Amino acid sequence: MQVIDITPNGEPAPRFPDRLLTLEEAATFLALTENSAKRLIKTGRLRAYWVSGKYRIHPSDLQAFLATTELPTKEGGAR
Repeated sequence: MQVIDITPNGEPAPRFPDRLLTLEEAATFLALTENSAKRLIKTGRLRAYWVSGKYRIHPSDLQAFLATTELPTKEGGAR
C-alpha cells in the first residue's frame, strides 16, 4: 500500500491499515455516518467490495476518494 505523508494542503495524511476496511471504519475516516458512506458507495463515488454480505473498502480506494473530493465542513464550506 502506498502511503502519502502530506496532503496537498500541507496537512498530515491519514494512515490506513493494510487491510480492507469495514463500512464503519471508512465512515469514521471520512467523518460521516455509515448511511452517508453507503450512499457514496451506491452512487459510485466511493469504490467498495461486497464481501460476505458486507461492504469492504480498500485503503487505496479511500485515499483516491479523499484526493478527488472536497467534503463539506459543518459550517457548509469545503475542508
